[in-house]
Amino acid sequence: MANHVTGLSDFSDGTSGFVEERKAVEFWWFGVVKIQINVFHFLILKGTNAEQTFLATHPAIALSCVVKEGVCEIWLTSEDTGAYGRDIGTDLPTLLWKLVEAIPEGAMLRLGMTNPPYILEHLEEMAKILNHPRVYAFLHIPVQSASDSVLMDMKREYCVADFKQVVDFLKEKVPGITIATDIICGFPGETDEDFQETMKLVEQYRFPSLFINQFYPRPGTPAAKMHQVPAAVKKQRTKDLSQLFHSYNPYDHKKLCYP
Repeated sequence: MANHVTGLSDFSDGTSGFVEERKAVEFWWFGVVKIQINVFHFLILKGTNAEQTFLATHPAIALSCVVKEGVCEIWLTSEDTGAYGRDIGTDLPTLLWKLVEAIPEGAMLRLGMTNPPYILEHLEEMAKILNHPRVYAFLHIPVQSASDSVLMDMKREYCVADFKQVVDFLKEKVPGITIATDIICGFPGETDEDFQETMKLVEQYRFPSLFINQFYPRPGTPAAKMHQVPAAVKKQRTKDLSQLFHSYNPYDHKKLCYP
């Protein structure tokens, strides 16, 4: 059976709340490749003794450093992994193909979060990469809300149709892919109708990994100055979404094999 993890998160955009996730595999020893904020081509090999390096220029050297230390799972992550290379005239698929060529037998690559706008540009290539035997068929794509009016208030650079296009395409082209997403309950101005659209989206896709965040107005942020949803309403919406998440079994279509 899949494990279930519940926790509390706190995010830079002023949100905080419960995080709920079902995990189908145990954690292995892994290395985190963190692409620095605002410097998309720079990385830190976190959790290893490897020095800072330029991933795009020397992928084989970067990966060999962590593999020599016993790492068998590599996580490529940033605030928005899909934005990689936009400041240096390249893109994420170009980087990933270099990494795939450099990953040794027995090691696996796991991709971090990417927002819909950037991955929309590279759906065909991303599907091919996610089908590679040394890349996990997993992607974290935040939607936050299934209401376009709420997304506009959040100043997100995508609409619900963009998110659905990405998810539908990847589910069609990458058999067995796991899609993780985020939901913010009770963002200022969210109506009952807005929230019901979000509930319908979760019911439709039955995300196996769902991060449920109850909005909290962090002082000094623009959202804190907006008309707030009552605390009791936010709490109830968070509870309703959590109950929906617990009502389905997202891994029924997969056979989980344990050693």
